[in-house]
Amino acid sequence: MMQIAFPVAWLPSPYTSIFHQLCWSSLVLERLSLSPADYVILRIVERKGLSVLTTKYSEEDKRGGYIEILLKMLEQTKQNETTTKTEYAVSSSLEISEALQVLHHDTLAVIRHYAITKLYEIVIATNKMVFQSKHFDIQPLWDILFIEGDSFCQKGVALCL
Repeated sequence: MMQIAFPVAWLPSPYTSIFHQLCWSSLVLERLSLSPADYVILRIVERKGLSVLTTKYSEEDKRGGYIEILLKMLEQTKQNETTTKTEYAVSSSLEISEALQVLHHDTLAVIRHYAITKLYEIVIATNKMVFQSKHFDIQPLWDILFIEGDSFCQKGVALCL
């Protein structure tokens, strides 16, 4: 497995401060095609951090399952055409009230940022090119590179690939 270094600094999503407020309601889960088991994995990783994916029991399988959930989320968010076209520079941040407004009006855009942030965290935590270790459908990542108006997502995906 090839080890890589990440000299590029990546600024956090303008929505990072509200990720913990994402409501994984049954409607959102259905819209994202996530199963109840996927939801449980999301909640566990959210509560315990990525370290829960690196236990001695089948580390690659656990991380792979979580990555597949994040990729599934990205696939569903990119198919939604109602996302806002508001551009936030990669270096910008939002006040919590502004981020909550976006969450209320465009939940899927915030979920897209969440999924890309988590994928990037996995790449950094493992210091590996994780998409080579298993056969993932990474088409959603390539598609996001061409979404206009969201430079955060484009840069995040480029760093993950």
